[in-house]
Amino acid sequence: MVLRHQELTRGGEWVELTYIAQDCAKKMYLLKKEGIPLSTMVKEILDAYGVNLRAYNDEKELIEEIERIIRYKLIRKA
Repeated sequence: MVLRHQELTRGGEWVELTYIAQDCAKKMYLLKKEGIPLSTMVKEILDAYGVNLRAYNDEKELIEEIERIIRYKLIRKA
């Protein structure tokens, strides 16, 4: 899981990370705070590699989202 809680960069690190980890991109979850924009290039790369993108509004919702992802991943392995 990769979290983007503040807009400190334009998101190029997401493109780099996705490219480096392309073999496991479909298992990656990128979580971003609602209202933080992503460039069209970043969206294209994430879609091309099948990366899961989730948005949240506040820390409470972020925690719920992470718990949900982990819970369903654990259920599938059981």
